[in-house]
Amino acid sequence: MSSHHIVREKQEPALVIINLGDFEEEHLGQLLEWTPMIFVAKEMVDKVASLGIKIEIVLPSKTKNDFTFQEHVKVLNVEETSLKTAMSYLISEGFPSVNIITNNFIVADYLAFISQINLVVFEDNKKIYPVKSGFNKWKAEGEKITILKENNTAELKTIGLEITEKDYYKTLNDGFFGLTFEGTYLFIVEEI
Repeated sequence: MSSHHIVREKQEPALVIINLGDFEEEHLGQLLEWTPMIFVAKEMVDKVASLGIKIEIVLPSKTKNDFTFQEHVKVLNVEETSLKTAMSYLISEGFPSVNIITNNFIVADYLAFISQINLVVFEDNKKIYPVKSGFNKWKAEGEKITILKENNTAELKTIGLEITEKDYYKTLNDGFFGLTFEGTYLFIVEEI
């Protein structure tokens, strides 16, 4: 007997595809498993459609707002960037979380949104997400973690991590590592 799950609207994170870059199709399949609402930057529409993915919202650049696609696809005209347009829409519609695929992660692009929506960014073979002070997570021994700070003056205290070079760490043992720091958020980068 198979089990069926009912997915309620907005229960699963939306998916915003800015640029697939070298993102592996296997990882993309995992993000699509629960049929999220899918936003795609216009530059990626042909590639995403060629993978057989149902696009729900297209984000054309503001200089080319004459974009038309299939009948069932909504077009959100981009005022500043595809990311800002998608994030503003998701927040205004009450989405609690979003996964974003890009090939160019810049911390500053996400700072305005991290207090309003849970987000995870995927860049090639990396998973990037913001954390608050007091964050703990279980990892196997020897796993690599990168910590991106808003500013370099924030005092960071780690438990279960060993620094290998500036902003780069590895886990000391199988078990939990922890972070405490001044400031609102840090971003953690993990390999996937």
